[in-house]
Amino acid sequence: MLNLTHFLFSILVLFSLDMYAQKDPEFSKFEGDVYALNFRKIAKGYGSYVYQEQKIGSVSWDEINIPERGTDEPFPDVDRNRLFGMVLHSTMTISEKSCYEFSLSSDDGSKLWIDDQIIIDNDKSHEMIQIKKKISLQPGTYKIKIWYHQAYPDRYGFIFDASIASGPCEPYVAKEATPPKLMKFTLSEDISFDRNQYTVKVAALAKLDSIAQLINQNIPKKVNIVGHTDNTGSQDYNKELSEKRAFAIQEYLAQKMNTPITFAVRAMGELFPLVSNDTEEGRAKNRRVEIILLQ
Repeated sequence: MLNLTHFLFSILVLFSLDMYAQKDPEFSKFEGDVYALNFRKIAKGYGSYVYQEQKIGSVSWDEINIPERGTDEPFPDVDRNRLFGMVLHSTMTISEKSCYEFSLSSDDGSKLWIDDQIIIDNDKSHEMIQIKKKISLQPGTYKIKIWYHQAYPDRYGFIFDASIASGPCEPYVAKEATPPKLMKFTLSEDISFDRNQYTVKVAALAKLDSIAQLINQNIPKKVNIVGHTDNTGSQDYNKELSEKRAFAIQEYLAQKMNTPITFAVRAMGELFPLVSNDTEEGRAKNRRVEIILLQ
């Protein structure tokens, strides 16, 4: 009888431990884009400028667990060992109200958001540093965003973890939804301009009118208009054409504004293709104007 009692008690303990383990947050895949950055910009840490830089790849990870190591070892799924940043997104599921500890370690910088609220700020360039934060969460599903950048060529590391914890614990207060920090629209050449021309085609006006309406509704701090071409022709010609097209878009939108808006026009020419210029299909995709609303 005593052995049976011990057996049942052991089963109960194992069951309780298993139930306790299930309380840790659960995450979907961590997925996002990788951007090439120069040292002057990356020294600022995270900012809306990141999304305007050249995208050089994407990652999809089940977990974020890259222990500190030398840059003679390739960074997982990224084809460079310095001057890049990545913005990863995931969905976190909390099964019950409790205190949870979040940990973010990085060399160089990183940040963690839950539902667009900054939870851990481990940004700017530094050696491998770990920052932890405890918060109390209600059951539900939360949006997760994580920023990481690698600046220096000697070492790197990137680790994220979350687990149930004991108090004291800071309460998490959900904020009201806010407009996105960045909205981006891409106008292809075939809809917007005739080949090698910079007069806006009638076919593009409906799209531009809808963008103008969004600008008037959201009143962004700045609207960037960025012109791009393929690599056909000289660099000087391509830069001039991309500039004229960007200004043509800016002039049309400015006429539709209800309030003064700050516009910034940038001419990239052939420097930042979306895809290879080796085919006509690829070149057509690269001939574009991007409109970026910064909140």
